[in-house]
Amino acid sequence: MKEGIELVQYFESSELSYFKEAYGLSEQVKEALRVAVGECQMYMEGNLKKLLDTSGTSSKKQAKRVRELLTVLDNATGGGEEFKRLLKTYVDARRSGPRFKSLSSSEPVTFSSTESTTRSSFTVGGAQAYERGDHPILAQVVELGRAIEDEYAIALQIFDSDEGIGGYSALSISVKVAEKLIIKLSQILQAVDQEIASITLPQVQKSSEEASPNFMPLLISLDILESLYECAPKSFMQLIKVKELPLKKGTESILVKTQQILYMVGKRCGMLNEEEEESGGAEQSMDEVDIQTPMAQVSLLVGLAGEVAQFPKTFRMVEFINRSVKESSKRFNFNDRLVEIVQVIEAKREAFKKKYALKFQFIIKNYGYMYSRLESQKTQALLGLITKDQDPSETLVAQLRQSLDFHIDQFSQFVWKDPRSLLKKMFNKNGALVPEFKEIGAEVNAKMDVIVRKEFKRYAIADEIGPGVKLMLKEQMIKCISGLYGRYLKACKPEGAYSMEDIEISVDKLLKL
Repeated sequence: MKEGIELVQYFESSELSYFKEAYGLSEQVKEALRVAVGECQMYMEGNLKKLLDTSGTSSKKQAKRVRELLTVLDNATGGGEEFKRLLKTYVDARRSGPRFKSLSSSEPVTFSSTESTTRSSFTVGGAQAYERGDHPILAQVVELGRAIEDEYAIALQIFDSDEGIGGYSALSISVKVAEKLIIKLSQILQAVDQEIASITLPQVQKSSEEASPNFMPLLISLDILESLYECAPKSFMQLIKVKELPLKKGTESILVKTQQILYMVGKRCGMLNEEEEESGGAEQSMDEVDIQTPMAQVSLLVGLAGEVAQFPKTFRMVEFINRSVKESSKRFNFNDRLVEIVQVIEAKREAFKKKYALKFQFIIKNYGYMYSRLESQKTQALLGLITKDQDPSETLVAQLRQSLDFHIDQFSQFVWKDPRSLLKKMFNKNGALVPEFKEIGAEVNAKMDVIVRKEFKRYAIADEIGPGVKLMLKEQMIKCISGLYGRYLKACKPEGAYSMEDIEISVDKLLKL
């Protein structure tokens, strides 16, 4: 066909103008070309239908053939009406599939932060922390994302990703096909964006009893973006670059609001100082942080940072966002500050974990120290403390256990407020201990080694008391240790940790039983 076009041009050139027959030959060749183009279009339409009937699983050979024919038609018609009609056939055929019709006609899942979900609300530090995929809107988002990704993948087989055919690239064609799906996604993002705007942080939180802000809309919006990144990695990253699409604006708005919220939470928790407010925040060393920060705010920071950490891919989208956001926002410098703020919060969270781990170790160690108070008593006084005649609740050992139980309960409330939340933070979905807690678990385990093998050696009186009293003392010691250490083993399950049987053997040795 290309050769035919060149032949027509040759016949109509000035070099052959003196040959009357040349014009007749030119018209004959043009007619032959028109017939060829018509036949080519019919063949193309048939091949397109065959290609599209495969629901996106077409062979590379078919796609290559369609691409070659489209290129020929584009060259032959100059991208005219015939070529556009063929493109319309492609778009209409893709839209006529049952999957596309179902997604286009389905009612969107309404979003509400108060809607009943697997976990009804996000409470920082509580047992109802948000988990990915909790909200029912995520199922529809993933379906839409996968459908758009499939359209883009099919278009890539036929059209070039850059120049394309007839001025149409794979992205522009897939946008034409999936226009309704993209609009539906944009509407979902707009709805969650409005919910995020309703999040307010109190000026001051003086106590842990005050209600924490409901960050559910923020986490669901990040979950939506993270899910789109995963189920449509190629098309979504391209779509949010297209200025004309509302999807770009919706994504930008959510990420900017995320930055603002993280910035405000960090500022409330002493992460940012007043001088940095206009620049969007900067990192402080841990020594500069106000240690008087209310624990409600500390818990807010630790909890929110932990939840936001579920969406690492979302923050990689920063590089795809238009620079205009940076220029139009002085206080919240999006491109330069968002990732830095997240990193600062992560660093703060790690520091808080270590701080609380030390407090945990201190409490455990005090089992040994408080037991050592018995050492200062004379043997007869010691025997009197654990005689059967005395009310068990009044013995020093009982008082010690009550005191330590109080402290460990306070510690649990100090950070996590609920043991289930502690378990959630210490284990991933596969039941394995998360890497950050292995180090802490090892430290606590090492501290238990100090307690069992060193602190209880202070019972130098073991040689002076009889076997019966030793057994009673051992029972009290094991019972007291198991109160805390048993909880620790259930929560942490550290590698190589002492079992209660190991500790019992050590106590036997210390008491020389």
